[in-house]
Amino acid sequence: MNKQLSEVIKHWQHISPIVGEPKTKKQYEALLKQWEQLVELVGDDEKHKLVGLLEVVSHFLEQYNHKHQSAAPKASGLEVLKLLMTEHHLRQQDLTELGSQGIVSEILSGKRRLNIRQIKELAARFKVTPASFL
Repeated sequence: MNKQLSEVIKHWQHISPIVGEPKTKKQYEALLKQWEQLVELVGDDEKHKLVGLLEVVSHFLEQYNHKHQSAAPKASGLEVLKLLMTEHHLRQQDLTELGSQGIVSEILSGKRRLNIRQIKELAARFKVTPASFL
């Protein structure tokens, strides 16, 4: 057995709760809190050593949401952003925290996805959970 696998096995009891799809609402909420903590740790550093873990946890949260969404269709992160812009009477140029006007335009047209830093900024601005933009 290689050393990397040996290390994973040694620490698996601590890793497994956050690298699996939640089965219950309670597990989902616990994983969401861990995701929010990871967002805080990673910040806007897209090369942070925990970015991969953040992406894995995001995937499991998305999977849970997809399986447990209500009968009403779930809005995408882009749809949520557009709705919040309408509610707050904001225009594209008001979203300076996302980057240049070119970047904002690409996000709003669906050509570019929101990154971790942008999600964190939007969540703070609109006082919503970062998961709203997943």
